[in-house]
Amino acid sequence: MKQLQTQLATYENVETELKIIDGPNYGITLFSGDFNLALYAVASPDPVPQFTQFQDSYSVPISHLGSPQADKAITDGMTATDVAGRKAAYDSLQQVLVEDFPQIWMYRNDLDAIYQSDMTGLVA
Repeated sequence: MKQLQTQLATYENVETELKIIDGPNYGITLFSGDFNLALYAVASPDPVPQFTQFQDSYSVPISHLGSPQADKAITDGMTATDVAGRKAAYDSLQQVLVEDFPQIWMYRNDLDAIYQSDMTGLVA
């Protein structure tokens, strides 16, 4: 987060303040919408858990877009019967996001394993 804060500080008329929120209060803050920027992650090999939160029908108001085009693209992606159909739907969603809902997407994948020296069969 500090790296992002440093980058944003290079822009004119942008002020940042980092507020660290403990676990229980983070959920309350996130779901109440009482923030300007929050780090939020869903770890999944499939985009559906991440994308459904943009739909107006999503049960928790994290980031509803209020966009019929986004809702349609997400539904089309979830119901597509092949990879090409999913790609076309999510390309359409990406266009809505770029135009109407700019975000900074960050991803870090760290994999660590702690094991005894006599363990075998661990493959990374």
